Amino acid sequence: MRLAQTIVTVVLIALISGTASAQMPDSNDAQQVSDLPTGVQDPVIDEVRFSGLVRIDLATATARVGSKSGAKLDRDQVSKDIKRLFATSAFEDVQAWLVRETTSRGDQVLVLVYRVVERPAIESIKVEGAKEVKEEDVRKKIMVRTASILDVNRIRQSVDAIREHYVEQGFFLAEVDYKLVTRPENMVDVVFTIREHAKVKIQRVEFIGNNNIPSKELKKIIGTQEGSLLSFLTGRGTFAQEMFEQDLQRLEFYYNTKGFAEVRFDQPIVSLSRDRKFIQIVITVHEGPQYKVGEVSVEGDLLFAKEELMKGLALKSGEIFNAMNVQKDAMALSDKYKDLGYAFATVGNATNFRRDELLLDFTYVLQKGEKARFGRIEIIGNEGTRDWTIRREMRIYEGDLYNETKLRASEARIRRLGFFEKVEIRPKATSRPDEVDVIVEVKERQTGAFSVGAGFSSVENFLFQAQINKQNFLGRGQNIRLEATLSSLRRYFVLSFDEPYLFDTNWTFGFSAFNTDLAYYNFSQASTGLDLTFGRRFLDDFSVSATYRLETVKVRAGGQEGVADVPIANLDLDGLTSSLSTAFMYDSRDDRMFPTRGNVTSLSLEWAGSQIGSDFDFIRMQVRSRQYFPLIWGAVAKIAGSWGYILSPTGKPVPIFERFQVGGIFTVRGFERASLGPSIPVGSARDPNANPTSFKIGGAQQLIFNFEIEFPIFQQIGVRGVVFFDAGNAYDDGEWPNPLKMRTSAGLGIRWFSPIGPLRFEWGFPLKRLKGEPPVVFEFNIGTF
Repeated sequence: MRLAQTIVTVVLIALISGTASAQMPDSNDAQQVSDLPTGVQDPVIDEVRFSGLVRIDLATATARVGSKSGAKLDRDQVSKDIKRLFATSAFEDVQAWLVRETTSRGDQVLVLVYRVVERPAIESIKVEGAKEVKEEDVRKKIMVRTASILDVNRIRQSVDAIREHYVEQGFFLAEVDYKLVTRPENMVDVVFTIREHAKVKIQRVEFIGNNNIPSKELKKIIGTQEGSLLSFLTGRGTFAQEMFEQDLQRLEFYYNTKGFAEVRFDQPIVSLSRDRKFIQIVITVHEGPQYKVGEVSVEGDLLFAKEELMKGLALKSGEIFNAMNVQKDAMALSDKYKDLGYAFATVGNATNFRRDELLLDFTYVLQKGEKARFGRIEIIGNEGTRDWTIRREMRIYEGDLYNETKLRASEARIRRLGFFEKVEIRPKATSRPDEVDVIVEVKERQTGAFSVGAGFSSVENFLFQAQINKQNFLGRGQNIRLEATLSSLRRYFVLSFDEPYLFDTNWTFGFSAFNTDLAYYNFSQASTGLDLTFGRRFLDDFSVSATYRLETVKVRAGGQEGVADVPIANLDLDGLTSSLSTAFMYDSRDDRMFPTRGNVTSLSLEWAGSQIGSDFDFIRMQVRSRQYFPLIWGAVAKIAGSWGYILSPTGKPVPIFERFQVGGIFTVRGFERASLGPSIPVGSARDPNANPTSFKIGGAQQLIFNFEIEFPIFQQIGVRGVVFFDAGNAYDDGEWPNPLKMRTSAGLGIRWFSPIGPLRFEWGFPLKRLKGEPPVVFEFNIGTF
């Protein structure tokens, strides 16, 4: 029997050895292992070899096979080897061949050759057709990478993920496909092709089962809105899956604030119209009963007396249950514990529904956890701002006992700088139970502008302007401004600098130097001067400053509307103003550049006198205040008021250029600059018989109120709209501000935080317009909102 097996094996080897070649395994000299006859003894393998490897290195391929030289051919092992090689996803084809070769010494050897065909590698990934959806968002859904082995299954999964993303953004008709473009050296380009089509519009949102809260009220809660005539501007009426899922959570919470603690919603029905251009949404509500608050209690790890913890709770027995109060209480209780260093303190709750009485008993369950200290504080995202500029605003330090209130205050102070679009501070657990790292993540906004421009208007004729304005100079938080403006009505050169932390202390410093020639309503003023300011912050929101101003002034009659030969006693006073002023400021705005809430109020007192070298004597007092309120849909309301009073302690007239000039974009819009307030009739020096001319002399007092609502139009590019109502006037010496004499206006405008800086375009319409006043005044300004 052994002799017969030997004879068959010899015959098998002879069949192979007759014409074998590893370089040509598909010739008649070799045979695939899968084609070998069964029932015979397998030969011994002298060598294992690979054919066709290009990018895959030999060691990687060899590690995948179990067949070894010097061992008998094991067909089962060869089959496993082929499967393992296929499992790498690196090969399109794998075959096993037996090849008989003759060595240089004439010996015959049997070689097991794994013949492979590698899959191509990805040279590049391209996205074509992504216009309405950002390409970077599309690329986040792609599951293959350049230089990786082509995996068609992963590409198809990527197509599905991209299509799903488009559906979530409201593009139900989007078509997504891919194509492979062959490149040299077994490389391919993967091209994802997208046909977006139009967004599907929301035709109707319907609520069913809402017996206690009207559909109109519920629709105001959600962001998924039915379309309107202005949808092409506002984006309203388009469907986004992610927003819709958030809307369901908003609805549930809103019901919970009204006492409906067991409300639930069926799976919404979202149906497409036949032409697939519109969708209808039906939301079925099961409101359940409305509950009042029963017993309220606090349990768990009580670090304070229960009465003390209960005293400040917003949730009160006998009132309609309100989930908003639960949130407030949970935050207050959590902060109380976390401010003692218990960084991991939690506030859970236990409820007991007394359905027969429609009462809900509520228990706050406190778990204090372990005390912890602040570990490493890491700042990320500050590409242009220095770390120290951010760290000095923080109220926490590495090694301090954990404090939630200080952590939150630090975030608010960094946001108030106005340098960042996004500020987020989040604790991060470490391997140590008594330590918490802090991540400070910021996203910088544009804080500087460089612009050069020229234009023409009916008011100023030719206009040339160049400016450099940087609010975070060199990333140190300093402000620097250099501006030059030339037109028929103004010549304006100014250089200013502000240091908010002089020598890294709470002292502040600022200076400005200027040379201007400005045309007011009836006169023109040429000034050259400088001012120096030192200040100090005493609290986070309160500061005091002192300023010295030195200015030479020359005044001439004839401004925008004035007559050039008007002689006025207090007009023709050229000279030097030397003044000292002090100011007290309270500033709680959440953002210095784009505030949405908070207040800024200032009180200032300025004195000029001969004792400090001034040609003019006066005392000026001013109070200014602005309050900001957040509204729905990103809108912000602002209420502002300003009162000022100036007098001469020596009885000399106050120069016209120091009096209050009211009217224009910074005071009362809808009226020309400095056109409001007291006036006197004056004659002509050239023609004594001419009719007197009304001459605006400015006011000894001013009282101004401004109310406006600012709202987003194109939020992505910083374009916002504004509607406003202004009231104010300037009043003469001895005249107390009379609200009945206040001039009023209303108007609208567009504000754009552009690459060259903030731009204002505003149209004001005077109410109860007087003779000679224009029906509308358009004004444009660069540099401040």
